[in-house]
Amino acid sequence: MPKTLSPTEALAAGAERGDVLRRVRRHPAWVPELLAGLEDERPKVRYGCGRVLRALALDHPEKLKPYHRPLAERLQLENKLLRCDVATSLAAMAGVARPAATRELLPELTRPLRGPELIPAANAAAALAELAARKPLLLPEVLDALLASGRARLPTAECKRVLAGSVVDAFTSLAPLGADDPRVLRYVRRQAKSERPGTRKRAERWLKRHGEGR
Repeated sequence: MPKTLSPTEALAAGAERGDVLRRVRRHPAWVPELLAGLEDERPKVRYGCGRVLRALALDHPEKLKPYHRPLAERLQLENKLLRCDVATSLAAMAGVARPAATRELLPELTRPLRGPELIPAANAAAALAELAARKPLLLPEVLDALLASGRARLPTAECKRVLAGSVVDAFTSLAPLGADDPRVLRYVRRQAKSERPGTRKRAERWLKRHGEGR
């Protein structure tokens, strides 16, 4: 990534996202430009900024802490893929953000689980698992939202089965934090009978690791 270019211009010029990420890690003052880049007219820049912010939040959430509020405002972006990156970034910041600030975002972070779009819903399941792992205090609210996803209004029954697989993955990521909740066990047992092989296998693996003898 040429040092004479800003991160957004470097992305526009074809720079590798990893190179941009490394530079922003060293110089977090570039974060506001990445936030602005989420609304850039150039797709390469928009999606590049989303992915760089997501990676930065997962690895170094403390560098994004001063920008928590402006990042949260981007949850209202029209593009669903960018909203997914923002949601994951905010979830990954749960360990460094004020608990009240993260709790305030929970309604918006859990909303995609109600549908009607599969990709945001599946992303929300993974993001919420990340959030609860970093802020166990919010585990009860996260479990409630994940378990309620069975009522999601999605386009097809197959979409619901795909989402169920993502929810089982979330429970796997959270284990053993949520494994003792009997509601989780019941949910996973239902998915072990899923018509979708991938979802069924995920559930069977969870039960083998966490459900034996229960």
